[in-house]
Amino acid sequence: MVCEGMNKHKLIRLAVAAPITGGALVILMMFVTQPGTGPGTRFNWSFAIVTVVGLLLLGLQTWANYYRQWYDPTLGLKYQDLFCAPELLDSRKRACRHFLKHKEWPIEIEDMLDVFDDLGFYVQTIQVSRDVLHQYFYWWIRGYVGMAEGYIKAKQKGDSTKKEPADPTRWEHCKLLLEEVSTVEAARLKAVKAADRSVDWSEDQKMRFLKEEAQLENKPGEVEAPSNGNPTN
Repeated sequence: MVCEGMNKHKLIRLAVAAPITGGALVILMMFVTQPGTGPGTRFNWSFAIVTVVGLLLLGLQTWANYYRQWYDPTLGLKYQDLFCAPELLDSRKRACRHFLKHKEWPIEIEDMLDVFDDLGFYVQTIQVSRDVLHQYFYWWIRGYVGMAEGYIKAKQKGDSTKKEPADPTRWEHCKLLLEEVSTVEAARLKAVKAADRSVDWSEDQKMRFLKEEAQLENKPGEVEAPSNGNPTN
């Protein structure tokens, strides 16, 4: 089947990139036969050849548009800047230091999950491709979303003892995002014939991630944000 070679998102993006091709086909059907002087119609070979060549050129343009849109890094770069901003750097550092010490996520993890929920929504609505987000965010998505699965489920379920209402749709796009970028990671591991093709992290990989994030430092001249998110003087 055609869909086996291209996933749903790529097919939709290709359709968006090719609005003119359908119209060109209609034109071909309308004009490839011209009324003749005798009974019936006669086939106009010159027009047919020109039309076929035109369709081939349109096909090339369509593919070029699709390829450019699929790998457009604009949104990925925008969110990478956001994710590496001083406020998020501080939240990442605080969250991972707390997890290393207490084995549970603090409220700072929600800052990262909010970002990934947005990106998951953009993947679902074909605003950015999973290939682009894999390139820029896979390490962080696998680390934060994968390791915060229990936190996400707890917030979605709610806790009556703490008077926390259920919020079933909270961070609902994070799971999709992790699945999509994991699909890309699995394909890349297969392509390079990696000995270990599992996308799931070992405990050592999780610990490495937590320690690296816990040691994040702001760039020279940047001020670390306090716990309330306001810059210090």
